[in-house]
Amino acid sequence: MSNASFFVKNMITSETYCRLDSLSFFNHSNLPENCQVLTDSIVINGSITFSLEDSLNSTDFLDFFYFSNSTFQERLNSIQEIFGNIVVMNSDLENLDFPNLRRIYNFQPTFPVILLQNNTRLSEISFPAFEKIDYFGAYNSTVLYAYSNPLLKSCQDATCQNLGQISIDPGDTDPCSNFSSSSLKSNSTLLAQIIYTDIIENSNSKSFQLFFVIYLWFYTKCGIDLNKCESSLDQQKRAFRRQIQLAFKYDMALVIHCRTGRNGDAEAECLQILKEELNKPGQHRYLRIHRHCYMENWENAKKWIEICPNIVFGFTPAVFNFSASQLEAIRNIPLNRIILETDAPYFVPSMFKDILQWVNLPGTAASAALLIAKVKNIPIGELMRHALLNTRRTYSL
Repeated sequence: MSNASFFVKNMITSETYCRLDSLSFFNHSNLPENCQVLTDSIVINGSITFSLEDSLNSTDFLDFFYFSNSTFQERLNSIQEIFGNIVVMNSDLENLDFPNLRRIYNFQPTFPVILLQNNTRLSEISFPAFEKIDYFGAYNSTVLYAYSNPLLKSCQDATCQNLGQISIDPGDTDPCSNFSSSSLKSNSTLLAQIIYTDIIENSNSKSFQLFFVIYLWFYTKCGIDLNKCESSLDQQKRAFRRQIQLAFKYDMALVIHCRTGRNGDAEAECLQILKEELNKPGQHRYLRIHRHCYMENWENAKKWIEICPNIVFGFTPAVFNFSASQLEAIRNIPLNRIILETDAPYFVPSMFKDILQWVNLPGTAASAALLIAKVKNIPIGELMRHALLNTRRTYSL
């Protein structure tokens, strides 16, 4: 390996800086006012002459690490978490292996989490233990961006599955183009203990809170139903606000049921409550949200994305009965915001109705993938890979 060169912006003495080096800072409410955030990024064997800018009061001052030949892989082996980014540029590196890296806490929403550029000898990358990326601020759809790495032709399925949203320059070969759908099988089951809405208003006891922490990956299912729900709108709104607060308190994904009907516009009610709650002091707009059983149009989806930038939309086999405007929503919603679901026992695919009457199994969600992939004009394997990674990201799996 050749030597690395560094670009480090000189710190301005009149400014206040905070180093993003612990999870306690990974929340808007924990940052001191007017604090410029410094991130620890790893830059391997390359030169950096660009600046990183975003809307979150950050700076392009980065703390770069470079390891000598004798300690290079040893140091990479020791890394379990990174607060920042990984940049590999202009290197003679042949293999990039982070065997124990589990999480990246990313602060640069306008910049790839992992950037591989102009590495003429790089032929293999490996992230076998990688679990998730936590985003401080806006969600960045690109986890890994690879440009001008001519020997990087393929990756192991585990690496493709763990990294997820991979962008490849059109002139390069996608190293995950042959990603095996069989590797999805081990992640096909999500378990959760369901807490019903009528418990919510009596949920302040320590025993309930302990139960909530131990058994739940996500808080389901809540929202506003103005079609069949017998509870009044005021009762539903009060419970929904409380559920949002609990999701923040326990850092859990919120599964939202929102159904307009004869009693009013549930979409407008849900969005207004979310807009108010997500902008309260001590809370933030990036709560993980799963918009359950989505059946609205693209204009509506844009409203959800604007108010809830960390949202994913769940699609069921009901997509086979979608109208043109609903299909337009599928066509326009980005791949990094789509997950698959069944809404069992409802929406049994028509091909199974003679066999499964009022029984809907998890595997039938794959039928929705067939139509979504067709509408988006992409291979079904690509759609399934994105849906899996979006599910893992949303539910911290």
